[in-house]
Amino acid sequence: MNKVIKKAIECMEKGYERCLPDLEVGEIVKFDAVWDGEEESPLDVGAYSYQVADTIFLNYIFEVVDKREQEQDTLVKIINIELSFQIKVNFPKNKENFKTGNGEGMWVSIDEETKRKYDADEKGTVCKGILDNYSIYYPELGVGDEVIFELRGNKRPVAFIDGFLEKYRNIWDKGEER
Repeated sequence: MNKVIKKAIECMEKGYERCLPDLEVGEIVKFDAVWDGEEESPLDVGAYSYQVADTIFLNYIFEVVDKREQEQDTLVKIINIELSFQIKVNFPKNKENFKTGNGEGMWVSIDEETKRKYDADEKGTVCKGILDNYSIYYPELGVGDEVIFELRGNKRPVAFIDGFLEKYRNIWDKGEER
């Protein structure tokens, strides 16, 4: 069994019990071996995730090898199998809020290395993740966007204004400096 899938099974919490596809990186399989049909088809996305705990997901990343008339018969190649973790990151409205750590809290997916740093309460470390929900304050930010943030020790991480959030319009924008 793939070591990442084995780890996902070990992390599985009550209420998330399920059979996970026992696949290997490099394997070519029918699409229905990856996708359980429970959500909208992820064939065009190239990835499908199984939630195994409140904030832990097992992700199968794939590419289409041979598209078939029946979607479930399409052949895909497994490119990667990985665990991802969700944490809350604050998205500040201005530089002052960045300094204090205030902002809209949103879910961000991170990898195992970033999760280790987060759990160790590292401070000042710059990390990247993938946004998992839509922003109220930053309407142009969306699910799947890359997020750059700073770990703040035992406090919630904060997304950067400079070089990141300044690219997005927020609901307070009236032309003043952020």
